[in-house]
Amino acid sequence: REQIHEHRLHRQITATHVTNSLVNRNGPSFVFRLGEETGAAAPDIARAYMAAREIFDMRTLWDGVEALDNTVEARVQTRIMLNARKLVERATRWLLRYRRAPLNVGTTISHFSEGAAELSERIPELLLDGDREAVANAAQRLIEANVPPDLAQRAANLGPMFSALDITDVANSTGESLDTTAAVYFILGDRLKLHWLRRHIEALPRDNRWHTLARSALRDDIYNQHAALTAEVLSDTSDDYPVHERIEEWVEANEGPVERTLQVLTDINSSGTFDLSTLSVALREIRNLITTPEASPEEVEATART
Repeated sequence: REQIHEHRLHRQITATHVTNSLVNRNGPSFVFRLGEETGAAAPDIARAYMAAREIFDMRTLWDGVEALDNTVEARVQTRIMLNARKLVERATRWLLRYRRAPLNVGTTISHFSEGAAELSERIPELLLDGDREAVANAAQRLIEANVPPDLAQRAANLGPMFSALDITDVANSTGESLDTTAAVYFILGDRLKLHWLRRHIEALPRDNRWHTLARSALRDDIYNQHAALTAEVLSDTSDDYPVHERIEEWVEANEGPVERTLQVLTDINSSGTFDLSTLSVALREIRNLITTPEASPEEVEATART
């Protein structure tokens, strides 16, 4: 580590290492696909990938899975690796969309890694009944397939772990603890059926380029709205009350829009049609739940003058 910076080819060696890691772990089309989706240049995608890899300590997971060669079935290892790949790709895309380029890799890792590590330990207890059961069942299946319990639990947590980026950001912006922010995030997602909506968005077909891009846009939007609603609940309610009471207080204060949103989601569910048109309408209703800050008297007066 100390000597590499004195090597005359240290930049080329580093670039080769990063490129090999990126392609080996996320595939040869990774940079092309993310470039099409985000408009980011290859170096920016590589920076975001490296940050995502370190934030979630993926090398430890990969090493653990590869150490299971000839101990568990290859299909079990492959399934874990594909889920890990999905998390890294989503996190890379998130960093490209919500962090200014060129990304400071070290600062970004420092900002998110502690929260991600803490949430990885707490995920099973923070999730609500259905999601908690799904994660527990996934971990149990891996354990039955000969995966060590700690690794099995971490692999089962990979899906919910993507939310660590939004939760950490919201906790920092609102000054709330990570525990409280995560609890509001997951409970609110259940209360407003955001988890249900996201699952239907992720089930949309990807049979051509435009369907893939549309699905990606909707998925990014639902995560973005979920984070914004979490921040609003935390900002609009007192931290003297338990999480459940804070959420109900916010729901009561926004009773009309919340009832309309839930009715629209119920109508879509009853129709049995979950396509780009119905899910886009659902997202519009979710977006309408986020209130616009009231203008100050000075701003109102300035607007009137113009």
